[in-house]
Amino acid sequence: MKTPRLLFLPVAMMIAASGQSQAADNTITVPVRDKYAKVDVERTMRALHVLGGDNKAERKKLMDEIQKNSANYAPPAFFALAAALWQDGRSDDAVFWFNAGRLRGRFDAARCADVSARQGIDVMVMQMPPELLQGQFKDLDKLEATIRKVVAWDEATPYKYDHRWINLHGMDAYMSALDPTRQGSQREMSLPEKEWPSLAKQARENLRSNLREAVNLHKQKQSETADEPQ
Repeated sequence: MKTPRLLFLPVAMMIAASGQSQAADNTITVPVRDKYAKVDVERTMRALHVLGGDNKAERKKLMDEIQKNSANYAPPAFFALAAALWQDGRSDDAVFWFNAGRLRGRFDAARCADVSARQGIDVMVMQMPPELLQGQFKDLDKLEATIRKVVAWDEATPYKYDHRWINLHGMDAYMSALDPTRQGSQREMSLPEKEWPSLAKQARENLRSNLREAVNLHKQKQSETADEPQ
């Protein structure tokens, strides 16, 4: 496994794999140290690299692979897949995988012991194509059906990736990377495993409740627009 690195952007921390990602302007790339160096993000980083690249054949092959073997991929790969699908005009599939990434990402964030790392999911959502974020609400009935499918998929699909990827977005990993002499934190990277089932259940319910709130808001706006004098 290649040693992961932390890529610090002006407004966010993102993961990058050594030799696999070109840093953007004004970014600082530092090596992950201590226990964080053992976090396996190689498959995820390859997915981000390929899906964001220009090799169309390789890109299509990986898009099919992720959808077929989704249990093996961490949420950032789903976000990248959703963006690629949207770019290819496959809007329904893009909305599904975007919300799949959100759901699993929120769960991974909830079981991460470093609270500061949880903001990584919000950052990834903000980096999605605005047209996708807004376009999913054009057909509210379809969106509600998609969310039901996402929840069913999550319940049926195993978690075979390293859920600790989210820890690389936290301040504990950041401080460990900046100070080579710093002793690794004694804190566990994740909450106790016995809590995970309830956290997963809560993440699914949060997705459903957030959808209901968003749908009701959009329906209200549509109603207000319809009532406006022409």
